[in-house]
Amino acid sequence: QFIFGIGANGTLNVTHNFAHNDWLEIATNHGAIGLLIYLGFWAALFFTLYTSRNDSHLFSVLGLWILIYFIMTFFSMSYNNITMYSALALGVSLACKYNKSLKPIYLL
Repeated sequence: QFIFGIGANGTLNVTHNFAHNDWLEIATNHGAIGLLIYLGFWAALFFTLYTSRNDSHLFSVLGLWILIYFIMTFFSMSYNNITMYSALALGVSLACKYNKSLKPIYLL
């Protein structure tokens, strides 16, 4: 159970309630492997933010998105509650980062 976790909704079996903290929820449900994958996701986002520090607009959009959702991971179950609009902002920002011919609408 430590490596693979209890399974979906495993915290309900342990505490009869959800953890309301993404890190605890993932650790309980998916174990150490799931927690490492989730940590890798956040590490990749922070690395992308670090590499975009030369573009102030992209750095601002990515930085705010990452800050908001990273803080939310400690207080709510945000890993399954990312809205379409915030995912769209993240997707457009990343597309502009990796394809230099694209320009965000605020730069047109």
